[in-house]
Amino acid sequence: MQVNPIVGNIYVPKSNQTSRSSVNGFMSTMAKAAGESSSYKVYLKKDDMLYSGGNGTGLSFYLKYAEDSTADNPKVVARGVDENGKEFEQTINVKDVNPQNATVVEMHALEAVSGAPKRNGLTSLPMGSENVGLNQRQDFMAAFKKNIADMNLLGEYGIAQEYGKLLHFYEKFEDAGFSKTNQDNITGVSSTAFSSNNVLKDIITLGNDIKTVNASEFKEVQSANYKLVPESDVGALRIYVDGESAGLFFPENMTIQEDTTTGLKVLVGEIPGVKDSWYDAIPVTDELEKALTEAIGVEEIPHKKLEGYYIGTHEGTGIRYLMRPGDEGRGGKVLLCNAVDEARYKALAEEYAKKYPNLVTSEEAGLFYASLEIRGMAHRGGNGIVMTHPGNISYNDNDDAKKNWSAKIDERTWELMLGWFENHRLNTEEMTMFKYWDDLINKIGGSYERIWSDDELRQGYLYQ
Repeated sequence: MQVNPIVGNIYVPKSNQTSRSSVNGFMSTMAKAAGESSSYKVYLKKDDMLYSGGNGTGLSFYLKYAEDSTADNPKVVARGVDENGKEFEQTINVKDVNPQNATVVEMHALEAVSGAPKRNGLTSLPMGSENVGLNQRQDFMAAFKKNIADMNLLGEYGIAQEYGKLLHFYEKFEDAGFSKTNQDNITGVSSTAFSSNNVLKDIITLGNDIKTVNASEFKEVQSANYKLVPESDVGALRIYVDGESAGLFFPENMTIQEDTTTGLKVLVGEIPGVKDSWYDAIPVTDELEKALTEAIGVEEIPHKKLEGYYIGTHEGTGIRYLMRPGDEGRGGKVLLCNAVDEARYKALAEEYAKKYPNLVTSEEAGLFYASLEIRGMAHRGGNGIVMTHPGNISYNDNDDAKKNWSAKIDERTWELMLGWFENHRLNTEEMTMFKYWDDLINKIGGSYERIWSDDELRQGYLYQ
């Protein structure tokens, strides 16, 4: 499902578009190269270069293997100009690059040597990490996690999965290191080659028979309603339901979890070692379980009690969702268990489109809002949609954008609001006016910062 929503004042590009940060950096680079700054240099990529590029700060550089680089100890030389137009040269020992504390130059060296997959063929680095100076260090792993959480919140699940794959790649790369593919002990760019194959070898134990599962041995399986496809670049299995991707599942995820309250069986896909609001989940039918055994090459998939999550139920439709405690307002996965659930899900999406035609202008947008409502993040008002999130609450009016409002809240206030939500219903007639939330937040002892639009400021706070 590809969604191009506008939530508050945040615009999210479509999944098939280049990320805005990459576009801005490229345009800035080209503008400066065209004459805005006579000191800016652009390095055209040559055959012996691993990388050539720059960003919007003015930083521009290229990468080559160092003369003393070897397969066991790869070294890269970076040459270029920094954000101030000053020439620089650095030698990077790639095995020492720490993605949790690296410069953008070091990360491009790691990217080039490791063969990391690139989004849109451009970069494997997280969104928002490019426009920095030469020596500015960042936590790129934390940036990936933020990208994943942001894209899931805004319904861009495809982009979230792409960033999840990259995060997993760099995590496994840190663990596994380099795998030499050229046994000739020759230095130089033409003969020094590396592979990330070791990154893909996630081996786990299934069941009591000590059966090991290697991601590289996953097989493609097609059944009546499911298609299971190995993705060898990250060592995981993608599951399609009726032709649409339901998520990416790693070897560590291949245990069916059963909820003792509802009896529902689910497969939960997490990035191994990462505990944030990104995860995939799919209800498990007998058909899917059989397909899983064939795809991963075992006789039986182990079962266990659902741990670390709970199953919630949307009051209006009865549709269930998976949530990790603490992810309320920012995560969770809708679980469509049967044809009835699917019909109710589509009906809820159509209700949004019918009631708010100026806000919901496509089927995909309707499904996006339906997903948010089921997970407790969207609320239907008389003539607009209220969104609640641990960092803010906002309202979008269907007819008059001047009536839109937004406010920042902190985690403490969000926790107080969650407690209130558990025991009270929202007043759909009043909740679209900010005064309702002002009274509520004061009542529960929370705090907020009202964000005024330019129209509101010019017109004297008309819609308080």
